[in-house]
Amino acid sequence: MGSAMDDAVRVGIIGCGKIADVHLEVITTSPVARLVGVYDRDRRMANQAAQRFGVPAFDSLERWYAEARPEVVYITTLPTSHSELATQALVRGCHVYVEKPFAMSFQEAKRVLDLAREMKKIVVCGYNALYCRVMERARQQIQSGQIGGRPFLIESYYAYPTEGTEYVRAMTGQPDHWVLSLPGGHIQNVISHALAPIAEWMEGESPRVEVVAYSSWRYHNEGSRTAPTELRAICYDGYNVTGMVVVSSRLAPPHFMAVNYRGANGDLWLDLSAQSLFVREAKPHKSYLNYVLPNWRRGNQLRREAWLNLWELIRGRNHVRSGLICLTERFYHAVRANRPSPTPDELILREMAMLDQIVEAIQSLSRGS
Repeated sequence: MGSAMDDAVRVGIIGCGKIADVHLEVITTSPVARLVGVYDRDRRMANQAAQRFGVPAFDSLERWYAEARPEVVYITTLPTSHSELATQALVRGCHVYVEKPFAMSFQEAKRVLDLAREMKKIVVCGYNALYCRVMERARQQIQSGQIGGRPFLIESYYAYPTEGTEYVRAMTGQPDHWVLSLPGGHIQNVISHALAPIAEWMEGESPRVEVVAYSSWRYHNEGSRTAPTELRAICYDGYNVTGMVVVSSRLAPPHFMAVNYRGANGDLWLDLSAQSLFVREAKPHKSYLNYVLPNWRRGNQLRREAWLNLWELIRGRNHVRSGLICLTERFYHAVRANRPSPTPDELILREMAMLDQIVEAIQSLSRGS
């Protein structure tokens, strides 16, 4: 009988930058996974990750595949290389986890997913926010009919800082920073956080998107180009669901993320930054009770959420990376049990179809400025 480590999913990672560290920590603490090697085109980056996590680094992808023999490949490189590296991993018989944005276009994403289906392999996109504890609770409430079925309007907010962070300082100090080379700039790199909660509940493969994008700040270094930092979008699936997207450098606090699901019988408001969920019922009250009872109930919900978060914190379950941990474990379970991907193909394609239109609108607006 083999040991638990013998049965562990063999995991390797391509790309050893900042986001890779997050995945490496989750992989190496998983009870069902074993990190077998890392690779990066910059050997220094591979070496530092290998040294910190106690695994070998490789100087070529061919040698990495041959000697590390990963079953699962994480792709945490620049978005421009995602589809090519995912294709290579699938051809070699590996399951694949791809960071956001999944690909540079809908067509690239479709080719990768078609190949995965042909190779009978699982592909996951890093929609970790969809698997955090509060999002799982909201999903259960929607499915149980709490707001009257599928939401017909979804508002999604994502805030990011433009001052005081290493990431932003790198962008503003380097006109040739890779983020600025993306067709949709910085917004293309972060907007999947806001699109995925909407795409999950839509129908069809190609929602229609209307976009407004503009800059609230500019890259001042000589030779840099102006990039939109604010985006507002309306998305409609042609059936029943409309999504409203706000991506902003001006929302507070930084890294604020929230989703509001509106249904026929009420709303679910999710503050993902605070891991809180609030329910607003649609039924009215008599006269001035409308000024009292809804606020009373909201106060009770605030206290409940505070106590729930405290309890989860004491139990060690309210981890800042709980969504990523949950998605990762479901991925490994799907690999071992031959189950479908926790991020369905239709979700990825729907999000990519919206992203294509947003990037096209940003480019058009930039050309017109």
